[in-house]
Amino acid sequence: MSESERSPSIFTDAGEEWITELVETLRDGEYKTARKEYATDDSWRFGNPRAGRVPQEHPEFGRIVREDAGPQYVITSTHGKDRDFTAVEGEHTSDPRFTRCYSIENFGKVRIYCEAKARDVDHLFVPITGWDGENFSWITMPEASDVTRSDGGTPQAEPLKEALTQSDPNWIPHDEEVGVYNGRKVLLDYGMFWYDGPWMIPESQIMD
Repeated sequence: MSESERSPSIFTDAGEEWITELVETLRDGEYKTARKEYATDDSWRFGNPRAGRVPQEHPEFGRIVREDAGPQYVITSTHGKDRDFTAVEGEHTSDPRFTRCYSIENFGKVRIYCEAKARDVDHLFVPITGWDGENFSWITMPEASDVTRSDGGTPQAEPLKEALTQSDPNWIPHDEEVGVYNGRKVLLDYGMFWYDGPWMIPESQIMD
């Protein structure tokens, strides 16, 4: 995308209203209301009020999500509108267990994915299909199957992380969640990844 283009979205106009209402309700701490009235209990992941699904069985599918987009995974962020989503954590640490990353993971996911796409390694990641380019209060990804979550080390992630760092040693992987998308294993939760070199995609290019 060029700097003049708006951030992509899989939502219809009604869907943009839906996600805005959902984020505002979550931001107010009304998690039960958000799940019940906007997301539906059966499609919102139990235990995490900010991440859920818009499957084809969702009663609003087709009205809020374009039919051609397919089932989607939605990740919201309830940070305040005045918070700097470009802020970076870990810049001044010498502890090797920690590295730099964006403090708002939604922004980090978008920039990492766009950078991976620019460097032709996006096949290692589940794609991002849309995002809120104003303050990154939400992002969408297609649903992956056979998800393996990290419990301190996920062996399934190692070949993907190795392929990424072999393509360019400046890549610094972090999280290790893996799933299957389009018949191949992909990295899922990459908001805390980092690229330790000159970026090809400037921050301004992914903002509205």
